[in-house]
Amino acid sequence: MKDYFGGSLHSAIQPKVIKLEDGFFVSVRYRPGTIPSVLKFLEQTWEEFVPGRPFRYHFLDESIENHYRTERRIGKIFLVFAGLAVLIAGLGLFGMAAYSAEQRTKEIGVRKTLGAKTPSLILLLVKEFVQWVLLANIIAWPLAYSVGRTWLRNFAYRMALGPGVFLVASGLALLVALITVGYLSWKSASADPAESLRYE
Repeated sequence: MKDYFGGSLHSAIQPKVIKLEDGFFVSVRYRPGTIPSVLKFLEQTWEEFVPGRPFRYHFLDESIENHYRTERRIGKIFLVFAGLAVLIAGLGLFGMAAYSAEQRTKEIGVRKTLGAKTPSLILLLVKEFVQWVLLANIIAWPLAYSVGRTWLRNFAYRMALGPGVFLVASGLALLVALITVGYLSWKSASADPAESLRYE
């Protein structure tokens, strides 16, 4: 038969000998949704043929999941901390954008009076934040690559870390920044220029 995993992906496929012998273990394949009736039937059959031994069972998917319990826990922890990091970064961007828009209220009013359109004013305000987000991503890429490679070394069979993962992450970071900063920029750029010029 073809090679198959008898353990987890942490270790390579090892040579294996399979022999047919008498034993007290049986593998059963069943249709989904029939677990209670299958278990009842198996228990009755077991008691009939092996009355001296207790009926014990486990599911293959649970056994496989136990191989990767640590990875699941780490994944959940990373998900929580990543969510917190995005929330904190979003709040920080929101605060910086609000401060920047307030500092440039008079400039926005003058530009609008001189004929600047709302999209160009939004672009003016968003551009500096986008540059910082892109710079932060470029700095983070080598660190993320190093951590990812170190973690993947725990597996005998692993995927390659290509640029796609980093580009998607950068795109999401950029999207969060644009949504956060874009709203405040739009609000400032679409304000009445008379009110802006009266500021200060």
